[in-house]
Parts: sequence; structure tokens; C-alpha cells
Amino acid sequence: MKKTSTVRKRNRIIAICLCVIALLGAIAFFVFRPAEPIKAREQVEIAYGEPVRLDPALFVEGEADNITIESPLLSDSSLYTYNKTTRQVTSKGKDTLEPGEFPITLIRGSEKAASTLIVKSTGKPRFIGMPELVVVEENAIDFDLANYFLAIADSPVRIETDPIDISAPKEETVTIKAVCENGSTAQQEVKVKVISTDAVASQETISSMINGLTVLNQQTWDALNSGSQTSISIASQPKEVTTILLQKEKGTLKNSISYTKQENKKYFDA
Repeated sequence: MKKTSTVRKRNRIIAICLCVIALLGAIAFFVFRPAEPIKAREQVEIAYGEPVRLDPALFVEGEADNITIESPLLSDSSLYTYNKTTRQVTSKGKDTLEPGEFPITLIRGSEKAASTLIVKSTGKPRFIGMPELVVVEENAIDFDLANYFLAIADSPVRIETDPIDISAPKEETVTIKAVCENGSTAQQEVKVKVISTDAVASQETISSMINGLTVLNQQTWDALNSGSQTSISIASQPKEVTTILLQKEKGTLKNSISYTKQENKKYFDA
């Protein structure tokens, strides 16, 4: 009887040991098993103008755990700007990444895999700093609604607008189109508000054109010239618009924009 009890105890101990060994083996398998090879996508295409975020998951098929990225887009700060928080990268001084092909190296431990990011031009124009509202004085001299909008594209581009009458105060929604020579277009609706000369004299804010200048009617010009009116309130342009115009002026902008410098116009420079 004693012998049977000893045998049972021994068998129980052996069974427990085998379970522990099996458990340790399973843990070791999952902890020390070789990681799956990085399955890198050969190419990743993004349309020009879309935000480019350097997320490893974008460049691999399957899991991207513990994968990091090496690329000139991250290391070359003279050409590119990288936001560590959003992981978004843009060309230096611009609000998007210019078209081109960019090498991407995916790294996990000692393993490396290569991919290519392609920013592809769609040929379609896009608006820069598009306003939701344009405010203009009634009967403003040399008024042209197209001068309040800026479009950029790979080919020559122009702005087309619905006709609008500014002879009296009113509000109207108009369609603004950016049209390229290749036939591609982009359009957006914008509200235009025409205000009275008295409203301008009372410091109601009017919009400036993309070049920072403003159109006024003759009565306001006379008041400013005579000194009976000493100031007007003018909204400033978004920084991205002024940046694009500065790059155009310096000759560093590769793309075409809709703006051309106006000559012999009666514009107010604040």
C-alpha cells in the first residue's frame, strides 16, 4: 500500500514537472522565436498635395511593430521639414512634399528592407489659403474678384470667377475655379460681402487681395487723401499665401501659380 502511494506521488511529481517544462518551452518559443521578416511594399504612391506621414505601417504589409524608418526625408533638414509629433514631412518652406521619389529604409533590429515613396503629381490645381469670405467696398476701383484667390499647379493655371455686381451692399455666394492649361480644374464656393463706404469709414474690415493690396472706391480715396479719414481696417493674408508669393519672387518656386503682378492699377497699400 505504501509502495502504491509512493508511486502515485512520484507520477504526480513527474506530471507536474512535464507541465512546467512544456509551459517554459512555450514561453521560450514566443519570446525567442525569430521575428517575421519585414514585408516591405516595393512602392507607396501618394498624390501631390496630400499630407505625407512617415508611419512604418504605410510601407509594410502586415504588422509594423518595432519597425523604424531611415530616409533623407528625416535626416536632411536643409531640404525637408519633419514634424515628430504628427510624423508629417514637407519640402522646406512649403506646406506639402514636392513630387518625386524618395528612398525609405525599414529597420527592425539587424534587419533592413527597402521601399520607395512616390509623391505623384495629379496635374490638378489646388487653392492656397482659400478664404471663406471676401469683403469688398461698393464701387471699388479696379476690382477683380480673381485677385483674391491663389491657385498652384504643375502647369500654367488661372482663376475664373462668376460675375458679381458690387454697385451696392449685399452678400452673394460665387463659384471660384482654378483652371489649368491641361484642362484640369478645381472649384470652390465662396461668400462675397459688399459693404458700404460708410461701413468702411466706420472701420468694418475689408479683405486684401493675395498681394496684400486693397481696392477702394473714389470717395474713400478722397477721404484718405484729404485727411478726413486716417485709417481703414484690412484683413491680412494667410502666411502660406505670402510664403508662396515670396518663393515666386525669389525664383525658388517650381510650380506655376495663378498670380501675376498687376501694373497701372489703383490699389491701396496699407
